[in-house]
Amino acid sequence: GRLAGGLHPFRRRGASGWAVPRQVRLEEWSQEWQSMEARLHVVEERLVASGVAVDRGGDFDSWDLEVRTGALASVRIVGTVEEHGNGQQLVRWRAWPRWHPGVAAIIGGLITGGLVAAIDQAPLTGAILLVTSGMLAILSILQAGWAEGLAGLTLRLGPGPRDHEGRDP
Repeated sequence: GRLAGGLHPFRRRGASGWAVPRQVRLEEWSQEWQSMEARLHVVEERLVASGVAVDRGGDFDSWDLEVRTGALASVRIVGTVEEHGNGQQLVRWRAWPRWHPGVAAIIGGLITGGLVAAIDQAPLTGAILLVTSGMLAILSILQAGWAEGLAGLTLRLGPGPRDHEGRDP
């Protein structure tokens, strides 16, 4: 029942969109003042509406939002605002991929086990372990790319309509 309902580790959350998982910097010039908290809230709402899991960073974290499309990888987003007077602002966003800490260890263990099995005259076992490690690596890159694509698309959409206090109309 769980597998049929989509509750499995290989499910994909969110709308379509893919980008090469790498650090991305975006800038947006705004003629209307809006607090950074309001901007983050709009970005978070759009990401949640697209179906991805979004976590907020804490007061002492170096990131503001984390976008997850799967269990293996995510993308973290941080934003800042430069004030330029008369309500004008330059908004800077940075997004970068983050892989689950255990993924590299599991992939490394599978590769090591595959090589040891191949050397130990067990080529079938070695091949299975090496193919499994490759599939896990590809899946983690895909998940990071999906999160990167959705985060980049959401950040490029801009802040959306606001009233003079930064609220949705």
